Amino acid sequence: MSSSEGVMVKLCKYCPNPLRLYCTICDSGLCSSCVARHLGTETDRGHYVCFYRDRMSAKSIGKYCRKHAANICDYFCISCFKKVCFECLNDELRHTTMSIQALMRQNLKQVQDDMQILSRDLTPKYDAIIEEIDSKIASQTGKINMVPYILERSLNILSPSRLFFYECRKSPNHILDEIEAYLRRVGSMLPPELISISFRVALRKHIIERMLEKLAKRLMNHRFLQKSRLRSKRCLILTKLSDSDFFEEVKSVLGATNMAKNAKHHPKRLPPPKPETVSPLDRSEKEEAIDDVYNNSSHFVVGNNGPVLVITVLAFAHGGNSRMHGIVFQNAHGEVVFDAVTETITQRGSLHCVVTSTSDRRHLLAASDVLMEINLMEKSIKTIRKQDKWKYVDMTCTFSGFLLVIEEGKQLQSHQQDYRVTRCDLNGNILQEIDFVTESLYYPFKIQERINGDMSVLDKSNGNVLVLNASGREEQSYCAHYAENAPEFLPNLILCDKFGNTIIYDKQRSMIQITGKDFGNVCKIQLKKSSLLGFCIDIDDRLVCLCRCKDSGFEIRIYNYMNM
Repeated sequence: MSSSEGVMVKLCKYCPNPLRLYCTICDSGLCSSCVARHLGTETDRGHYVCFYRDRMSAKSIGKYCRKHAANICDYFCISCFKKVCFECLNDELRHTTMSIQALMRQNLKQVQDDMQILSRDLTPKYDAIIEEIDSKIASQTGKINMVPYILERSLNILSPSRLFFYECRKSPNHILDEIEAYLRRVGSMLPPELISISFRVALRKHIIERMLEKLAKRLMNHRFLQKSRLRSKRCLILTKLSDSDFFEEVKSVLGATNMAKNAKHHPKRLPPPKPETVSPLDRSEKEEAIDDVYNNSSHFVVGNNGPVLVITVLAFAHGGNSRMHGIVFQNAHGEVVFDAVTETITQRGSLHCVVTSTSDRRHLLAASDVLMEINLMEKSIKTIRKQDKWKYVDMTCTFSGFLLVIEEGKQLQSHQQDYRVTRCDLNGNILQEIDFVTESLYYPFKIQERINGDMSVLDKSNGNVLVLNASGREEQSYCAHYAENAPEFLPNLILCDKFGNTIIYDKQRSMIQITGKDFGNVCKIQLKKSSLLGFCIDIDDRLVCLCRCKDSGFEIRIYNYMNM
């Protein structure tokens, strides 16, 4: 028993944790972590565990017999699959029984044995296979294995048994079909057999992780551990996971997809890439008139799902506290392909707008509190959403076809700003509001989705790049460290590609840093005599940079950073 400032805290018999449970036979207090240890000890009278609050009630007593109400059931009939008392044994000789305490210990040992097989035998074996698959894909393509990351978003909604049903059945698998369709769309050139085996191995590894979590929870559940139920000696899913035929199949597929002898080696750390192409770009006529008509301008470059386009958004006063916008689309050669003025009036202030493109080549523009869609085929602009209490700070289209949005509250009479991150459909309708489970995020400014479903968020207040999971919990953070007297790290733009890399633009040094999955340095690109206005990844997996030169002109620089 422990005390703190006069408050008495009763502790577990085996550890210093507060007790939640109570064994009425042994008169012992227990925590959830130690209940399996206690139930596994053999005593003459056995055990019966209940919640500590129920120790004085009827719930502290084992189940009474249905036929003989005065007796507590101490046996389990293997033939009838029900609890019986000692009088039941005298009434009916056909009962084949075993002690409930013996059955409980037998089932407890089975759970512990299953956990040991999963963690000690199967996990290392599947980890070695995954490492071999990743190495083979990296050596053949110079890219990371995307299948587990794509798969992860679909797996969490299914139970392990349902997951294994999809992997084992012979009929077409719609989850695998979706993965193959995605890989074809993003231009992955992997053999179908390698994609299939990577999918099956990642699926089985996920099943192992889910089963370990489930069994760990069962060992802390006193009701489950004391449930009188005869369990099979070997779980069917565990048998399938240990199937030697599957490992032989994996070995056969990996042996058949060996890389060619003259295949190019792709090192993890790449030298600074040189621009593949550099295209000068003139300002549009609308932007040339900015001093006379427009108040400000902002530039973007898109090209992830089609041709590279440079987007210029201009703003001009509309009277009072409102303004309108001019929008110009230019191709990589500087030719204007779209030129229009929005009819939507937004709140006047410093120009801040964001542009993103979807997989179906829709272009979405968020300016202040308004979300608009630009249709290049119909040469039209329409407003699809207008906010009452929030303004758009940043948004991006995710790999799964949704929008991640950072919004700032309209607190005109308060100096304290309020921010939120939401997941929306492509019309701006909120599907989920993500709570920050971190104290490290103060001023979210830029957001990108990582290939595994996590989010990279740039904090403008301190220059940190935080990685948050889908629930908003911080997973890791990144801040570049330079020499003591070097200029401060000042990230201004971030971009996540489908290979797990995070690309960060350091405005203070006019430098692009390409970091790997865990923010390990891959390469750096120094922009000389220019600053970066925006970047994107085109359909050929190249980095497209829109740069402003010192002579006030623009350049599009394309870096083939993944195939050095």
